[in-house]
Amino acid sequence: MCIVCDINVLPDVFSSTKNDFTPIRDWVIKGKRAKFVYGGSSYLKELEKVGTYLKILKLLGDQNKTVVLDKNSVDAIEMEIKKEIDQKCDDPHIVAILAVSSCKLICSKDKKSYKFIKGSNFYSQGHHPKIYSKKSNSNLLISRNISKCC
Repeated sequence: MCIVCDINVLPDVFSSTKNDFTPIRDWVIKGKRAKFVYGGSSYLKELEKVGTYLKILKLLGDQNKTVVLDKNSVDAIEMEIKKEIDQKCDDPHIVAILAVSSCKLICSKDKKSYKFIKGSNFYSQGHHPKIYSKKSNSNLLISRNISKCC
């Protein structure tokens, strides 16, 4: 399974203290095919602001635990999304990552973005990402949620 993690959850995902997002970290690190998916200029800029997590993702990439999407592909879709989605969505880059990757899971605590994530017209037919927002969503961490990019 692959998962896109919004920047707002990375401190929890990589925390040494157990929390709602520990199952994601454990699943990716211990799972055979589980990976973090990310890419695009906007996401990378956000990652650079919290450099520790960029370093962690690069280390995981060395272990084949990440998928880094083509920056130009994500950026192009993000620009299209910005034209169509009103300004209430501050995460068009997340929708673009999901669209480019066809990733089936997103981890986020940004409840105001959920309607944009679920309702995008930019996904391929039949692609509707599920949202992991708390430990009770751990049932989503299954091999059936592995996307083609992984």
